[in-house]
Amino acid sequence: MVGNTIQKTVTADNQNQAIRIRAIGEGADICIFSGKKYEGKSYLAKKLLATVSAYLIWDEQREHGDIATVTHDLRQIVTLWNGGTKKISYQPIDKTKHNFRMFCKIAQQLTNAVIMVEEIRLYQDGKNLVPEFKRLLDSGRFRGLGIWTTSRRMHGIPVDLPYNADHIFVFKQYRPEDLDYLSKFMDGEKVQQLPTLEKYWFLHYIGDTGTTEIHKPV
Repeated sequence: MVGNTIQKTVTADNQNQAIRIRAIGEGADICIFSGKKYEGKSYLAKKLLATVSAYLIWDEQREHGDIATVTHDLRQIVTLWNGGTKKISYQPIDKTKHNFRMFCKIAQQLTNAVIMVEEIRLYQDGKNLVPEFKRLLDSGRFRGLGIWTTSRRMHGIPVDLPYNADHIFVFKQYRPEDLDYLSKFMDGEKVQQLPTLEKYWFLHYIGDTGTTEIHKPV
């Protein structure tokens, strides 16, 4: 288990703009990173993770092995964690929903860390989040867990996730159904600019204020 880590703010400076996320501790945030491949979502997530002291990643895309200890064995996660390794990239060989559920059960045992899930849309029960991940989403704050997810598309993600999100980072999107989906809770005029955003630019939705900002590359 992680010890009693104080609340921490993750900051990515960007000239006059800054992203501030309560990453671990009381009030840890729920964050979504979305966009087409090679547009910058994983790079932004990795940049923010770099200042976090403890995290566990469902690294389905194998993007984070350079910033964490890699394991392909679920059983090793607890052993590594209890042994003091607090930055872990779990790169599943078995990518079934059953294995993802087991991962979520392990994550529920941790405290004061970021739990990150790559490509969350691949691990749903129809239109719903799998129960184990839903419990993690609902109870994570009480354990000091920040819940971060990535997805190439937003359309089809169960509404529990974006409606509870503290931060949503959206890179270039083209599909009308994705733009319509995003317009339900983000500034519609800014959402319509997503297809023409320059590479690595993104929209940043801030749940506390309900505001949407156009953000330069970090």
